[in-house]
Amino acid sequence: MSFKKTTFSFVAEYAKGRFTLFAGTGGMDVRESIELTQHVQKCGFDAAVVMCPYCFELPESYIQDYFSRIA
Repeated sequence: MSFKKTTFSFVAEYAKGRFTLFAGTGGMDVRESIELTQHVQKCGFDAAVVMCPYCFELPESYIQDYFSRIA
C-alpha cells in the first residue's frame, strides 16, 4: 500500500495541471480500495478506476456493497 501511495503522490505532483489523471484503485480488499481511492482524491486525481474483485463469482449484492462503500 505504501508503494502505491508514494507512486500516486509522485505522479500527481509531476503531472499537476498537465494531464487528466486516472488512478486504478480497485482490488481484492475493500478497505484498501477505499484508502487508496481517498488518497488519490487528496492528491488531485481526476478519477479513480475501480474494478470489483473478479477471482470469484460474487453475488450482485456483494458487488453493490463493494462499490457503495468505496463511493
